[in-house]
Amino acid sequence: MRVIIIGGGEVGFHIAEQLVEHEKKDVVLIDVDPERVRRAQESFDVQVLCGSGSSPALLKEAGIAEAEMVIAVTASDETNMIACLIAQADSPSSVKIARVRNLEYYNLTSVLDRDHLGIDLAINPERESAEYLHKLLLIPAAKAIYDFAEGKLRLVGFNVPSGCKLTGQELQHLSSLQPSNGALVAAVERGDELLIPRGDTTLESGDFVWISTTPDRVQEILSLFGKPAQPCRRVFISGGGQEGFLLAQLCEATGMKVKLLERNYERCTWLAQQLNQSVILQGDVLDPDLLYDENIDDVDAFVALGEDDEENVIAGLLAKRIGVPKVIAMLERSAYINVVPVIGIDNVISKRLLAVNRILQFIRRGSVISDTPLTENTEVLEFKALETSDIVGRPLSKMNFPAGSIVGGLVRGNQAIIPQGGTVIEAGDRVVIFARKRMIPRIEKLFTVKLDYF
Repeated sequence: MRVIIIGGGEVGFHIAEQLVEHEKKDVVLIDVDPERVRRAQESFDVQVLCGSGSSPALLKEAGIAEAEMVIAVTASDETNMIACLIAQADSPSSVKIARVRNLEYYNLTSVLDRDHLGIDLAINPERESAEYLHKLLLIPAAKAIYDFAEGKLRLVGFNVPSGCKLTGQELQHLSSLQPSNGALVAAVERGDELLIPRGDTTLESGDFVWISTTPDRVQEILSLFGKPAQPCRRVFISGGGQEGFLLAQLCEATGMKVKLLERNYERCTWLAQQLNQSVILQGDVLDPDLLYDENIDDVDAFVALGEDDEENVIAGLLAKRIGVPKVIAMLERSAYINVVPVIGIDNVISKRLLAVNRILQFIRRGSVISDTPLTENTEVLEFKALETSDIVGRPLSKMNFPAGSIVGGLVRGNQAIIPQGGTVIEAGDRVVIFARKRMIPRIEKLFTVKLDYF
């Protein structure tokens, strides 16, 4: 499959890396910046072209007529939309994705579609990040939240607190966490070790657990672990850019009280005109006196969404020191993502990585619907069970699943099922599996063609 990626920034680079290194696609990457082109060429086996992604001649040189997929993720909305329009003319059957950051464009849903601009998916990274941040504020005890099968299954990750009544007990004796009651402990991180639990696995204080359940049971599960289950009521947002504005809108819609701090006076004026209930403040987030004057010690969550990574980290640490229970920081540099949580910030997100994951989920059209990394060595895969799949038609207890993997849930029609040993997967089911990376090739075979010896 030939894939043309227009834009070699962080989003385009990570998508190209995934498609080349892990999915063995034939990728052509286009960017106007020679340094980005050189970086991609030196990093993995990809054909590169330097120039504008909206150039018909350059797209022709890239093989647009033969492309099965065009992904336009430059910093220019106009370039992305024109590239998709050209691709629609030269390769009408190809899948076309455009990053569209301008909300005026993004909200024109009657135009941003296949019939008009040839776009199959328009993605706004700021909206993706705002929606994820809002989810974290609705479930403040969670360190990570992933939804599968259009939100019918939810994976929640959090630390087991000290003194939790569930510690020291084997999972097989915890009826509240059994599949028959709609929940499953799918994975446990203990130090540097990740466990795919069995019935005799016990939980320990400090473990990071991943629970697979339905969205309506999340609050109940958190309460069982002694974790706060109620949504945040008072939220302080630092940074009035597009993410801050969209997050404030979502918070207002769910009854949260918002204070939004922005440095730029003109932007504050605009925000005050657009938001109905939020309190808009002008000032410097690194000014402790301002934060104390605004009673930051009385909020449930502090969200740092400024344009500077270092400022977001320092502001988050300052809020944590003042006593804010939940602190979230948005960072651009992927190198910081795994480091910053260690120093005390509760949640760290990258809008670029969220955008990458959203795009990758959309473009997988075979049995693999999505592939979400949990840790360096563990992933969550969502498959569609085909008629030809080895996994169809037999109880899970009879399946020879690779060690280090577990079925965390499945969706059949509109029904979410937390599986038990006797559960039988049917063709068309969407199945979520937790697995160590080295086991993924064996699992993929289970979802392809039936083998004669079964």
